[in-house]
Amino acid sequence: MKENIKFIHCADIHLGANPFEISERFEDMGKALEQVCNFALDEKVDFILIAGDFFHNKVLNPKTLEQAITLLEKLKNANIPVFLTEGNHDMETYSNVYSWLQFLSSRKYINLLRPNKKKNEKILKMWDEKEGCIYNAESAYIIGLGYPGSTAGKYINKVNDELSELIKSGELEDKPIICMLHTGIDRFLTEAMAGLKEKEIDPLLKKVDYLALGHIHTRYENIEKHYYNPGSIECIRITDNPFNKGFYYINMNTKNRKIDSEFKIVKTRNAIALDINVEEAKTTEECEEIILNKVQKEYEDKCGAGSKIMLQLKLNGDIKQGSLDIDISRLKKSIASKIPILHQEIINLIRYVSEDEIVIASDVSREEIDKMVIENKIEKAGFEKEKVSKIYNIIEKMKEYGEKEVIDIENSYGEEIEKMLVDLVDE
Repeated sequence: MKENIKFIHCADIHLGANPFEISERFEDMGKALEQVCNFALDEKVDFILIAGDFFHNKVLNPKTLEQAITLLEKLKNANIPVFLTEGNHDMETYSNVYSWLQFLSSRKYINLLRPNKKKNEKILKMWDEKEGCIYNAESAYIIGLGYPGSTAGKYINKVNDELSELIKSGELEDKPIICMLHTGIDRFLTEAMAGLKEKEIDPLLKKVDYLALGHIHTRYENIEKHYYNPGSIECIRITDNPFNKGFYYINMNTKNRKIDSEFKIVKTRNAIALDINVEEAKTTEECEEIILNKVQKEYEDKCGAGSKIMLQLKLNGDIKQGSLDIDISRLKKSIASKIPILHQEIINLIRYVSEDEIVIASDVSREEIDKMVIENKIEKAGFEKEKVSKIYNIIEKMKEYGEKEVIDIENSYGEEIEKMLVDLVDE
């Protein structure tokens, strides 16, 4: 058994994904995986883990299969094994019980580690060169647990019990145990997303030396409990963060099980998602200028000169009816003239309000609401804007003293209000 092993852990490759039906985006998925493969070849890693969603679609087109085989063949020729477990995008359908991952596994491009799904049988079975989920590698056991689905909690309990039996019986030697699981921990905890609470998986974590996660496209990790989720290696959606995409490069000491992890960045298609409030704009021209300036600054700060980007804008704010007339088509052309665009979408969430409507946010206090309503009434009465706050203050003083039942035109309270009124009239 080697004293040290080094491997790559990636997930959510989504080969074949083509967001927005743009050919460049299809190629982006392959280019991201190519960077992972090239790193593996340069570093001569012992193996690669792919924790689910290798493909984006269950039904492949020839170009996607060609892309996969071209990249995997380089690893196969270099004797770098690829261990893969299924994600929700990879699993066979009811009408097609033989998946494309099974095809790649049969051709020795990957080792597909699948838990046994037959009723009344054990989930964990040793790999027999064709099927099974426990691979007995030279320096570690690699276990593929797949996508647990809506019964994730019960499934993990059973896996933990079976693994305990295998360890106790001596069927598993004293070697590191590395598991792959396509699920989120403490994230998107819904049945549809197959999420697990950390406390549900704690018993399994005590037996496993490294848990390689997938499914959630945003990177997160718990170094103390040695579970890691690299996120997707490319942006599937514009709102994905393109500046933190990549994979883990792991060095593990097989004797003391010490793990050194390093997150390696993959260069992806740049994407910008911006929320822009346009309330400060007085004219349509000013509004468009605000938008263009903010987009250009974001591009220069984060992207710099380079390839075409994906852009999503959400325009929001409350403006008076008829004050702005935003032409989305013209705005898109203006943006494209300033920065290189592959795809852009502009979502208009601006709320157009009438002259009499008062817009109140959900977190505003009762006192602030009163102030907004009264000032609105004063302004509607024809007073100049600069006088509104002074008149409001007079009314508030009258309310305050009135509630205390101390107001009298002959006493000091009345004098104070009288002075405020005189000052207002003098102006």
